[in-house]
Amino acid sequence: NIDFIQHYLVKVKIILRLIGQCLCHIHERSIIHGAVNLTSCGSFVGKKWKLTDLVGARSINSHFLPDRMGIYPPPESVEISGNTNEENFDQYLNLNAPAQDKNILMTDHFFVSSLPAHVSIDIWSFGVLIYETLVRESFRSLFDQGNQKSQKLLSSSIYDAKDDNQTFMARLFHWNEEDLREVVDRLMEDGFGPLCADLVSHCLCTIPNDRPSSMEEVLEHPFFNECKTF
Repeated sequence: NIDFIQHYLVKVKIILRLIGQCLCHIHERSIIHGAVNLTSCGSFVGKKWKLTDLVGARSINSHFLPDRMGIYPPPESVEISGNTNEENFDQYLNLNAPAQDKNILMTDHFFVSSLPAHVSIDIWSFGVLIYETLVRESFRSLFDQGNQKSQKLLSSSIYDAKDDNQTFMARLFHWNEEDLREVVDRLMEDGFGPLCADLVSHCLCTIPNDRPSSMEEVLEHPFFNECKTF
């Protein structure tokens, strides 16, 4: 229903703008949140939206530990570690490889040892937040759409819940234009329009420098032009 979508979108834009303003506030003070998601945003007395979970925030250019990246880390936080290399990392994605070999090649989480705090991290997270809020599904569900890349990365019976997480990390490691196309297609199919798709896809660019340079730039995007305040 187009009317329902538009009504929902107006309300969501208002809330997203308020959360974005919270990010602007801490960025102005040279603080990066590092774990912006649906569980770290809350509505308090007087309909005031605030960011929570600030204990693990870091000042710009200091370093985040791997456990701060949350459930949807940016691609730059994923690395090939230990004795592995890109060739055998790709072997992990080979569905014909024995499951026990896959477990040797991957660890539970493939994070860089530390990640410099930068606004691009929060902008990636904000893009994920917009996507999840609009489509009302988890970001991981994006990888279940059945295209060729997803079929290669997501197996059936050989993966348990633990391996699904490893596969998700593998998908992030290979995040590229194909994935952004999926994001755009899903938002367009759900009726949220080209402005929404443009903003989210820019926030989710693989290379941090290709994302908007600041949260101010994000909030100045035409997607937010129709926002009103309470």
